[in-house]
Amino acid sequence: MSATHSASVLRDPALSWTGTTSSLFGIFFKNLLLTVVTLGLYRFWAITNMRQYVWSNIRVAGQPLEYTGTGGELFRGFLLSLLLMLLIVAVSMGIGFAIGGDLKLDGAPAGLIIGVYLLFLPMIFLGYAFVFLSRRYLMTRTQLRGIRFGQDGSVIGFVGSMFGRMLLCAITLGIHTPWMTAERLRRTVGATRWGNLKFDFKGKGVELFGWYVLTFLIVMAIMAVIAVLVIAPMFANIAGISRTGKISHPGDLFSVWQIVLLIAGYIAVIVVPGLILISAIWRFTISNMTLDNDTLRFELKASLGQLMLLVAANLGIVILSLGLLAPIAIQRVMTFFTSHIALTGAIDLTRVSQPPEETGRLSNIIAAGASV
Repeated sequence: MSATHSASVLRDPALSWTGTTSSLFGIFFKNLLLTVVTLGLYRFWAITNMRQYVWSNIRVAGQPLEYTGTGGELFRGFLLSLLLMLLIVAVSMGIGFAIGGDLKLDGAPAGLIIGVYLLFLPMIFLGYAFVFLSRRYLMTRTQLRGIRFGQDGSVIGFVGSMFGRMLLCAITLGIHTPWMTAERLRRTVGATRWGNLKFDFKGKGVELFGWYVLTFLIVMAIMAVIAVLVIAPMFANIAGISRTGKISHPGDLFSVWQIVLLIAGYIAVIVVPGLILISAIWRFTISNMTLDNDTLRFELKASLGQLMLLVAANLGIVILSLGLLAPIAIQRVMTFFTSHIALTGAIDLTRVSQPPEETGRLSNIIAAGASV
């Protein structure tokens, strides 16, 4: 799509990617070497280096994004996040042992078991908090034309909403999951802003419901095939062995092809629904985004099949290379999305202003660690 703009108006701004695979490999292996030499300590600066390169090579109407985060922020945030998690563990275990005393359950200290159960809720809350805070950190460290992005809303509101939705998912046996996904996106993507201009997210859970039903039916179909071709014959063999009272070799229970089919089936149960849902959620997310009261609209012009192929190929590249070819996957993702996302509408740049930056908040430091 062509983009036309004057000094004060951006009209149909085009996205582009100017990064190269060779440059990504250079940064990747430099980061890998320094991370190994420093026994992992350089990891925070390695993440920053890669983000800076990726951000700076995403262009909006020819202008690059800018990542302003630092490795020091990530390091301090990680230490504070780790300290917070250790504090939660210590408090939970302390309460557990105070309640359990010297009692034992199945040979294990009752206090330990109680402490583990007490950890469940705080860790769920902390996990959801990290989701919100990590995205807020990335937004506040991203700029376009010198104007910062940001994310509104409170972490407490997000955690409370997600926990409530999680309970509804449990009560409805997962049926509420599409609506939970839509609510998560509304409170993150829909709470994003560029300067004083606000994004909006208009997606509804019902739009995703069909995809969740489809993946459920696919899982059931795969499990049925496994049951008929592997499980049922195996139980029949067990019944035969129980009558004869002897087994001469493992083939009396199952054959090699049945083992292969069983492994392939369980991999398919995870991978196929995952590919479908990831691709469907990407389309759902991008195509329901707008900026400044629908002044600028986003659309992902890619089919579900194209997205599934992208994810599957990148997954294969990363796994089969043990992560060493990750730069190829990054290059493929960035090239694909910048060439398939269309922005339509116009933004009056004279209306964009920079809100005051929030500094010194403890949650901002934790947010940096959550983004690692």
